Amino acid sequence: MLAAVTVAGSIFGSAHVADAQISQRSNSQSGEVLPAADEAIRALDSLNLLATDSLLSDRALTAPEVDKQARLGGEKNSALASETLSESDGLSISTPQGEVGMTPANLGKGRRVDSGVMLFPDEHANVVMTSSQDASAAAGYVVIPGADSPTEYRFSFTANNAPAELELTSRGGVLIKDEEGNVLNSVAPPWARGSDGADVETWYEVDGDELVQHVQHAGASYPVVADPSLECDAALCTLLYSRSDTQRLANESNFAAAVLSAACGSAAWACGLAAGVAIDAANRADNEGKCVGIRHLHYVAAASFPVVEPCRE
Repeated sequence: MLAAVTVAGSIFGSAHVADAQISQRSNSQSGEVLPAADEAIRALDSLNLLATDSLLSDRALTAPEVDKQARLGGEKNSALASETLSESDGLSISTPQGEVGMTPANLGKGRRVDSGVMLFPDEHANVVMTSSQDASAAAGYVVIPGADSPTEYRFSFTANNAPAELELTSRGGVLIKDEEGNVLNSVAPPWARGSDGADVETWYEVDGDELVQHVQHAGASYPVVADPSLECDAALCTLLYSRSDTQRLANESNFAAAVLSAACGSAAWACGLAAGVAIDAANRADNEGKCVGIRHLHYVAAASFPVVEPCRE
């Protein structure tokens, strides 16, 4: 299974610094403190899901073989890529493939609590939408405060300003298609985690243009964070393999062809990566206790390349 893509890192150097940062984030433009933001931001910080300079720097790394000539060749695509966060429309991502919108269903307007961080408060759970330009992923984080909270959460999707067609994949994620059936983006397989770091059972289903994330959080350590995250943002697309798949890629040569073929079937940009290159990267990831993935930059006129990142499972 492919894991949702986020990059682990230390957000704050001390509890005092963390409290100061959270206090700043949880103030609206009018200066009003949002208690819901405090809890939600603390939960995301505890899982290292908000950005630091090092996180953003790591995300921008390209393969050594991608030279300056190739980067310059992709300037046209770069102009087509952007991300925006809106109080009413949530997250919108434009790539060379098209525009995809993602917003929490059945919630009111959001409140901006920081650059690239939008809070959609609710009585039973809070949703924090983030932009990958300012956080570790383009995502909608559900922060579940307690046992009385619902076990399903909905997000509406648009494709080129029309209701999107959603399709579950064999790996547990969701393809986002336009009216003509073109894949514009995809949602990574789901994950959910309690405050103690333990995984919580979760899965997706599709209901028209809405993605429904089920979270079986009974008995979990609260707050629980669940994450529908997009695999393509304004800069790049990344498929990150699980720890178990990384180990199989490193140790079973015939497994690589099957895995790469499956990735290519649901994400055309993932095609073209040689099995030998993937195996070499998987061995390095396995030795470092990390996970291997496939990355493609919208603004680079070159084939996809492997990356090694901390696992998110």
